[in-house]
Amino acid sequence: MAFDFVKVVSQIERKSPTISKHLSMGFLSLASPFNSHLKLKMLNWDQRWIQLRLKNHRKVRNHVGSIHAGALFTLGETCAGLLIVRNFSFKEFRPIMSKISAEFFKQAKSTVTGEAVLESMKVNEIKYGLDRGHEQFIDMQTQIKRESGELIALVNTTWQIKSWDKVRT
Repeated sequence: MAFDFVKVVSQIERKSPTISKHLSMGFLSLASPFNSHLKLKMLNWDQRWIQLRLKNHRKVRNHVGSIHAGALFTLGETCAGLLIVRNFSFKEFRPIMSKISAEFFKQAKSTVTGEAVLESMKVNEIKYGLDRGHEQFIDMQTQIKRESGELIALVNTTWQIKSWDKVRT
């Protein structure tokens, strides 16, 4: 079973929300090294809502100077994934993305924010199924916007969540 970084971050969050946000992103980089090149900044993160900021910098740029579609794609996946591990202990459950799609509407020439929401009712429904020993699937949507609020992209992900003892690789 894996280390439950969310539990540690939640304990620190009670004393210092700012430090917990930095630690969360550090833990993410350790757990998923691929994400570290994005240099995401956590703006908000609680049980139901997350906001991550991605600046347009050299390592995420495409050939026309805007943020590469792959970086936007990863921002969307990361927002959804962090919300899932916040609600379903990584020590107990293995979340893995099973499907992803994205729609791009505008170029991301400057800083963007990814935002995802997870409804309480959906969390309770998933936990009910997990308590009965069934793998669960959850659909998430991350909106990626410019600082002005203009929609740049939508990233839709489907996640499989199941107990570690049911994982077969």
